[in-house]
This record gives sequence, C-alpha cells and structure tokens, in this order.
Amino acid sequence: MKRTLIIHGCWAVAAIAAFSLGSRTAGPLSKDQSTPIGRLGDFRSSTVVGESGSDGRTSRSGGRALEDRAASDLEKVFGSIASASKNLDLLAEQALRDPSPITRRLAFSLLLEALTPENAGEIRSKLVALGADGDQWRDFHYSWGAISGKAAFDHAATSDEPDLAATMTGWAAANPGEALTMLDKLPPE
Repeated sequence: MKRTLIIHGCWAVAAIAAFSLGSRTAGPLSKDQSTPIGRLGDFRSSTVVGESGSDGRTSRSGGRALEDRAASDLEKVFGSIASASKNLDLLAEQALRDPSPITRRLAFSLLLEALTPENAGEIRSKLVALGADGDQWRDFHYSWGAISGKAAFDHAATSDEPDLAATMTGWAAANPGEALTMLDKLPPE
C-alpha cells in the first residue's frame, strides 16, 4: 500500500511540474498570429476566460472583440461587404456580381437578413434584374415564406417560376399551423 502511494504521489508531482513548466514557458498568444491554430487558441482562451466571469460582461465584450477582429480579417482578404441598412442595391449587386464566392455568399446572407415583408418585392425585383441562380432563389423564397407566409404564398402560387415549394417550406418552418390551415383550404386540384 505504501509503495502504490509513493508511485501515485510521484505521478502527481510530475503532472504538476509539467503544468507549471508549460505555463511558464508558453508566452501569451499574439494577436498578429496568421495561422489558423493561433486564432483558434485566441478564441478558446477568450471563451474560457469570458465564461468564467462572475457578472457575464466579460464574455460579451470578449465575443464582440473577437467578432470585430474576424470582420477585419475577412475584410482584408475579401474586401468590405456593403451594409444592408445603407443600400440594398449595392448589397444585391455584391451578392450576385462580386468575383469572390465568399463575398457573394456573405453579401447574400446580409441581403436575406435585411429581408422584411415590406421590402421583399423590391429585393425580388433586384434579384430578377441581376439574374439570381437556383440556389439563391430557393433561399430567397424560403426566407420570404418564413417572414411573410400568406403574401409570399400568394405570389408563388401565381408565379411562373417553381418557387412554391421553397416558399411553403419556409412558411411551414416558421409557422406550421398557418401553413397547414392554408393547405387544408386549397381545392384538390
């Protein structure tokens, strides 16, 4: 029994010594590190520190700083993305015409984020004018169905394009009761 206690004690001392040595020799992570590993380390350390804050303010401010740095890193690589609040025309143009596929996806996501029942028709006409593709149409109609329900359904039902399925899927995901009621009221044909 005494021998196992000595062995376990030695292992505990070795683990504590290794931890101590590692924490002393490893310096703080630099904000300038360009490797993904370095950024991941920054994220992990700020998340852990933020979560342990007693009043919760640390996690919100740490998360915001991380978002700001990530946005600036993206802007360095892909250029800035237009703000939806400033100009929907510029955002739609960027979403469909920018040479970078990443910028197009980010801009299209912001365009969908700016979608409201009031501006859905305007955004749809911009997408038609700029020649949106099938995936973009599906995502737009899904989003429109989710936020406008009946209005989006009425448009899709009279449209020549095959956008009724995406519109109904979005409506059913956001408000299944209303969507099912509408389907029950439809004539069999």
